[in-house]
Amino acid sequence: MKNIVYINDAKVDISDGDFIDRVLPNGNVERHIILDTGFKSGTGCDQDHFECRVRKLTAELPIKKSETIYHINGDNSRVYNNSLDFSNNTVKLSGDIKFEELKAIFSGRNNESVILKHISELEELKDSNDYNQKYKDFIDLCRDYMYEISPFIPSLTKFLKVI
Repeated sequence: MKNIVYINDAKVDISDGDFIDRVLPNGNVERHIILDTGFKSGTGCDQDHFECRVRKLTAELPIKKSETIYHINGDNSRVYNNSLDFSNNTVKLSGDIKFEELKAIFSGRNNESVILKHISELEELKDSNDYNQKYKDFIDLCRDYMYEISPFIPSLTKFLKVI
């Protein structure tokens, strides 16, 4: 019977999930996995034996898993699979930092006056060579507020000078 392997030795140590290898005359090996050991107690002239329900593994083709990961970033990002996009997008980016919005974040905070002073100095020094040091001081001072100031970081870094 197909997918059944008979084992007449009832003392063989087998379990579900074990493998049975069958060597063919040409030297190839068929591998089967035991799905159910199927122990049968002998009745009358039959002796105890196993009727193992198996599945042939060597006939199965390996399943190829595929995974596609899309990292999408930026304004008007799209993903098109097997299609064309002829649309036009016009994006106007404002690189101007709103120092007043940045100051509003810190109103009512513990060290408000010190941070607001640093923001005002950043605004004054944005076109000078002293901006880099003032930026470093500001970031160090605001290390506990990174979540709040993170939207402003790209605009603040555009004023950094290469030394």
